[in-house]
Amino acid sequence: MNTPYPTSPAAATASQRKLEPGVAGYWIGGALVVIGIVGAIVWFVVGLLGIVDAVEGFERVPADGGGTVTLDADTEYVIYLEDGASSRFGPSVRVGLTDPSGVAVDLDRYGSDFNYDFGGHAGTALFTFRSTEDGDYELSAESSSSFAEVAVGRSVAGDLVWTIAMPFVIGGIGFLVGVIILIVTLVRRSGDKRRRAAESQPAPPFTGVPGPPPGFPPPR
Repeated sequence: MNTPYPTSPAAATASQRKLEPGVAGYWIGGALVVIGIVGAIVWFVVGLLGIVDAVEGFERVPADGGGTVTLDADTEYVIYLEDGASSRFGPSVRVGLTDPSGVAVDLDRYGSDFNYDFGGHAGTALFTFRSTEDGDYELSAESSSSFAEVAVGRSVAGDLVWTIAMPFVIGGIGFLVGVIILIVTLVRRSGDKRRRAAESQPAPPFTGVPGPPPGFPPPR
């Protein structure tokens, strides 16, 4: 009959305790990954809806006659040409602007090539200017197109950049931190599992010959 190896108190304790760290790291890591992805989607959708609302709120006049636009004081505005179909415009337009006092407003060429197509409005940026006072501005426009419009509104280029770029930042950070926490939790739990398995090994049987009691000479 074989006698089982004795189990030490430390081995018994190791077999009973839970793995460290707990599974909370898995939940936290997974939650951060999901939050990053969902946050990126929400940011993009909300930002895009904000841009659509801004474009729909532009002041518009016919490109072949002009009209009156109501603007706020001391605000940077952009003048856009819209044809309502695409961002590749065939018609050209000549515009001029006077403030409520009848003074001509200086128009500067838009510094880059910027087009948009949101909410049924497709336009390209032409000029920028800063308004001088609240009120109605007279916008003159001459164009060969009878269907194009000239739109005036705040720049949406910066909003578009943030709407596109920030989801990558939010989603990337959430995903990266979440994956790191998942990996660290997995590695630490695996290491603790190996240590517990080593501690749970039974002590080997004693096979040596006992020595003489203290004070007695060794046997010959």
